[in-house]
Amino acid sequence: MAITATGNLTEAQKTYYMDRFLSHFKEVMVANRFGQSVPLPDGEGKTVDWFRYHPLSKVTTASSESITSYTYQAVEGMAITAAVEIWDIKKPVMFSMLHYKTSRDRYLTKMVDLVSQNAAESLDRNILYTLAETGIFPLVGGAVNSAGTQNTAYLNEDIAVSSPTSTTVLTLVNTSLTLKGKNASQTFKGGWVCITKGAAYGHCCRISAYSSVGRYITLATALPEAAQSPTDDYPTKLTIAAPFAGSSCLLATHIISTALLNKAAEVLRKNGAQRFPSGKYALILTPEVHTQLLNDSKFRDTAVNSPNFANGGYQNSKIGEWADFEIFETTCRARYATVAETVNSFSETTGRMRMSFALGMDAFGSVDLSGRAEPELFIKMPTADDNNTSNPLNAWGTMAWKKYWKVKSLNANHCVGIMTYV
Repeated sequence: MAITATGNLTEAQKTYYMDRFLSHFKEVMVANRFGQSVPLPDGEGKTVDWFRYHPLSKVTTASSESITSYTYQAVEGMAITAAVEIWDIKKPVMFSMLHYKTSRDRYLTKMVDLVSQNAAESLDRNILYTLAETGIFPLVGGAVNSAGTQNTAYLNEDIAVSSPTSTTVLTLVNTSLTLKGKNASQTFKGGWVCITKGAAYGHCCRISAYSSVGRYITLATALPEAAQSPTDDYPTKLTIAAPFAGSSCLLATHIISTALLNKAAEVLRKNGAQRFPSGKYALILTPEVHTQLLNDSKFRDTAVNSPNFANGGYQNSKIGEWADFEIFETTCRARYATVAETVNSFSETTGRMRMSFALGMDAFGSVDLSGRAEPELFIKMPTADDNNTSNPLNAWGTMAWKKYWKVKSLNANHCVGIMTYV
């Protein structure tokens, strides 16, 4: 990590602040451990890229011993590109000369921790926002009961598309839609769509409008390629969940449970999501959802709890294991309102719905945290003579962070967004 300092900081102090900042940063930043990272471009422009592969078709017959030639198939997939952005603290921390001379924390260690935590939480929040809006396979709390049986009033899978004419409006083939709110007065507006098969595979977005008459949905974010109907070579299939539509689709009884975790793991396995080197998927949840989970007797009696786990740099953010999951806690909350037929906005402060994230490999991509892409710490001491006319008496100093950064969803089928009520 780079540190930029002005004033009378010694080399030892710079090294100490740098190490402390980065250590705390990596401890607090939970979600980024589970993404596909790429290096910062070096003299090649600001664009970074990842690649989303489509699954290959299964082999259904044996080969002949006398086979002499093969028919080849192209590797299907899509390049995912984005321009690197500058992320920083926006409002640098200010500390006075009097504080520096008299504080018990004269050497600013707690201030370094605060700035480091702000950097980690800000970037983690960006990951969760990106996943929640554009990168999940949606799973509403009411989608399964305590026995694990699926309720299609809250989740419909394998929905086909007919006569697609654009990348933003999809007409649904299925006449058996059983989602709550599918009639004229109760829409899917605000719900989520995940493309699970065919053209536009791996894309997720919100629903901005729904027509029950023509059974078509309007997408808030255009598909990267046109959907295809069942008669095409690469037919599109999608999953819909609409927790806001109609008569309170998300209820107070729809809390986190082991049945939901088992369903999320089933979805990841079914979608071919690879596990992490630990041999498990990752589950990221908030403290409130963690508390709910502890009230589930199956979880409480059989989960492996590890509040002091410190292997692999995870430290205290790993809170335990359950079946297919390692479980991590984050204070960055993905929240939504549970009422009104509208495209509810992502929030960290309001809303009864919490979204937990069940992740397999390659669900999202981000920029490295190491090398040239390490976050930067800036410290300007009160004694620095930087010819700043707004600080003529060198009465205060400042501390700030900066990171070259970008997050993109790669494959929504590898991230189950579990929507529950708190």
